[in-house]
Amino acid sequence: MKKYILIFSVAYAIAMIIIATLETFFKAPTGSSIICLISGGSCAASFFVKDHQRIPDPSEKKSLVWGCFFASIIVSIIATVISLIIFPETAPFLSAIADLPI
Repeated sequence: MKKYILIFSVAYAIAMIIIATLETFFKAPTGSSIICLISGGSCAASFFVKDHQRIPDPSEKKSLVWGCFFASIIVSIIATVISLIIFPETAPFLSAIADLPI
């Protein structure tokens, strides 16, 4: 499953870059992260089916879903850190979010 989680992570990161670029240049509304998740998941599932010539069984689905879930969190954290480095003006917004009572 590690191969497919890595494929998901790469596809998710690439989709995030493409969506962010499109939103920046075309002044489109933000919030399209679900498109990135769907793209990454579709890519990982496509590679799995191509390699195994079958759909994943329930245990494989479970491990793939959880692995991709945690990978998406890690990729999102890395993207946030990179955006803070590249765009330091976002730091006050993120610190305000961190101060919210949860």
